[in-house]
Amino acid sequence: MNSTSMVLQLGLIYGIVALGVFFTFRALNFADMTVDGSFIVGGCVASVAVGRGFCPITAILFACAAAASVGLFTAHLHVKFQIGDLLAGIVVASMCYSLGLRIMGGAPNVVFKSPESCRAMLPLFCLCVAAAAAYILCTDFGLAFRCVGLNRRLAKSQNISAGAMIYFGVAFGNCCAGAAGAFFCLTHGFCDIGSGVGTLIGGLAALIIGETLFPFHSAAGKITACFLGSIAYRAAVAFALHSDLPFLRASDFNMITGLLVVLFLATKRKQCHADS
Repeated sequence: MNSTSMVLQLGLIYGIVALGVFFTFRALNFADMTVDGSFIVGGCVASVAVGRGFCPITAILFACAAAASVGLFTAHLHVKFQIGDLLAGIVVASMCYSLGLRIMGGAPNVVFKSPESCRAMLPLFCLCVAAAAAYILCTDFGLAFRCVGLNRRLAKSQNISAGAMIYFGVAFGNCCAGAAGAFFCLTHGFCDIGSGVGTLIGGLAALIIGETLFPFHSAAGKITACFLGSIAYRAAVAFALHSDLPFLRASDFNMITGLLVVLFLATKRKQCHADS
């Protein structure tokens, strides 16, 4: 696979993560840190399912269900036990690594034959999940969901159940992360328990870059910006790591990601000050 195809493939995979981050961080205003864990849970479930003879579609559905369950647990800790969103996400994400090892039978990684159909399925899946997300946000339910993110007191005065919306939003966001983890593992033909490290920062980077470069205002436009921002982010990282600059190495990936996030956040902040 050439570098352009790899950039597009990773851009679409992490675009699904960015979409989930958009639902939790932006639309719901819920700082969900579970994403790293649900990404690897989805990857582990899909890898084991394919290894046991299930078709890729079924494996991905299993991964989505498992990751959504992880998100529901995070939401339950927050809603029922009044644990802060950040702390609940961190606790559940740390638990997910043990869960991933359990799913893979105690092995830290598994290798299997990558199903050829997964690469062809990826763009179609992205299109379907983006269309579904845009439709949801434009319904009355979606308006109520966004109202909870903007002002929970106002939502309560309108008899909107904030708890139900949190359950839905966090479950959907982690479902997206689990699907991305499944596609990542199935397209690469291996699953490693450390594959989820840095998933959240990658999703946030894609979201921030998309919002900065493509400042759309409609729900469909914002969702499209998640995928375009993810592709742009992967292209920028690939260019930096494959350039001839002597001071950059492959191990600088997280540093480059952090610098890109800071750069685009600073750019967005300046744009906001200029508009005001």
